[in-house]
Amino acid sequence: PLSPDKILRLVTAGRPTTCPLDPIPSSLLQTISGDLLPYLTSLINSSLTAGHVPSIFKRARVAPLLKKPTLDPTDVNNYRPTCLLPLIL
Repeated sequence: PLSPDKILRLVTAGRPTTCPLDPIPSSLLQTISGDLLPYLTSLINSSLTAGHVPSIFKRARVAPLLKKPTLDPTDVNNYRPTCLLPLIL
C-alpha cells in the first residue's frame, strides 16, 4: 500500500493541467488534496490490494498531435496520437 505522504506527493507534483475527463480541475484537486487525502489513500490502496482497477480509471481522451511544427498539418500521417488522462476520477 501507498502511504498518505506518497499519494500527496504524487497528486501535488504534477502540473495543474486539466483533462476534459476530470470531474474537477486538477489545480483545485491539488489545493484541497490535504482534505481529501484519507479518501484518496483508501481508494488507491483498496484498488491495489484487490488487484482491480475500476473501469472508470481506464478512460482516456485521444487527441492528434502534429509530430513537428514544420510538417504539413493537412497530411494525416504527420500526426501521432496522444492520450489525455484524468488526474483522478
